[in-house]
Amino acid sequence: MTKNLYLNIVFFILTCFSFAINAASNLKNQNNPFKLADASNSPKTLNEQIIDYENAIEELESAEGVYSDKLAQELANLADIYQKQEKHDLAITTFNRSLHLNRINDGLYSKAQLPILDKIIISLKKQKKWKQVHEKYNYLYWLNNRNFSEQDEEMLPVLVKLANWNLTSYAMSYSQSPAQDLYNAHYLYKKALSISETVYGQFDKRNIYILNNKMIINYFFATFDISQINSNLIDNTEYTTTTNYQNQIISLKRTSFTNGRDTILNEIDILENQQEPDYFTISNVKLKLADWYLLFEKRQSAMRLYNEAYQFATLNDDQNTFSDDLFQKPIALPYLPNLTTNTRENISNDNLLSNAKYIQASFDVTKHGRAKNIQVVNSNMKESTRLRSLALKSLRHTKFRPKLVKGIAIKTEQVKLHIFPK
Repeated sequence: MTKNLYLNIVFFILTCFSFAINAASNLKNQNNPFKLADASNSPKTLNEQIIDYENAIEELESAEGVYSDKLAQELANLADIYQKQEKHDLAITTFNRSLHLNRINDGLYSKAQLPILDKIIISLKKQKKWKQVHEKYNYLYWLNNRNFSEQDEEMLPVLVKLANWNLTSYAMSYSQSPAQDLYNAHYLYKKALSISETVYGQFDKRNIYILNNKMIINYFFATFDISQINSNLIDNTEYTTTTNYQNQIISLKRTSFTNGRDTILNEIDILENQQEPDYFTISNVKLKLADWYLLFEKRQSAMRLYNEAYQFATLNDDQNTFSDDLFQKPIALPYLPNLTTNTRENISNDNLLSNAKYIQASFDVTKHGRAKNIQVVNSNMKESTRLRSLALKSLRHTKFRPKLVKGIAIKTEQVKLHIFPK
């Protein structure tokens, strides 16, 4: 099973990284003693506020010296405005000075540094300085570890935030050590799930977010090219104690099917143990389980599980509100939460306005989820035969969840799909 067997997937984790951070914060809100002023509530313009903060900083330095404990707050507020104006070099420089003063006045382990670090990371991402983003996340982890015990509930949003970043970094090829990013994400989600299950319980729905991302990681392990691993890779993060990832990743690749399957079964257990089960969601997850088997070429088991998902949905959909929609058409795989692919059933106005290159193909999907009789019916890249060839080749190797009629997979003719080659 390799990445080449599927359509080029745009693994933009969580669609927008801010969503990932919000999801982590929803798990547990940290108690930060350091608060940034809300510039939007001020009647003054941003430039006027900058002048006010610069004057306040100058007065504090004159009255109390350049190491005044009040300066850190004023500097952070000033940096925040720079950031809102997209002046990221100024923002980073000013945030770093605030960070330095926090360490001087409140100690190396001061929690007041945490919101400032988050802000610095935002500006570094805007500048696409991925190496420095990694370094700041390392420091963020180190700082939290000095303030909280390993199994402390306060570590949960931190672990999820850092795991999300490592997963995003791997998926978007931000670093030169993809194996390390992938392993770090695996390790951090594992720790996060352990805390979440201890704090909230084994069947709490808040565990599902972490389980879904663990499943994505197992897909990435399954498609990982082992030849890319540098056997001499040394860990340069605070997250793990491993110094050689080769054996670890080979093992995780070998067990990726069972590990991914178990996360899906865990999610089903959680959903079925709710006081008021959501049968639509459970049906979707049962389909996801069948998809997982099909992705790993386990066709007979996949067909059995598709049938079971169908029977479950129809049994629990008395008003026929969702069961037909779930099974009426083929779906390109992998169809995993928090991932977007480069295929669309319909083309959006945004795609048209951006002049994104695409082809529209018509094809049949067999009962085993394979594309056959592929034809190009529309394209805006007629001049690029190479891209068209790559798109069609990837489509031939893509697996599809088949259409189900009364629980039985059937052939679907003339399916149409837009493909955006990357």
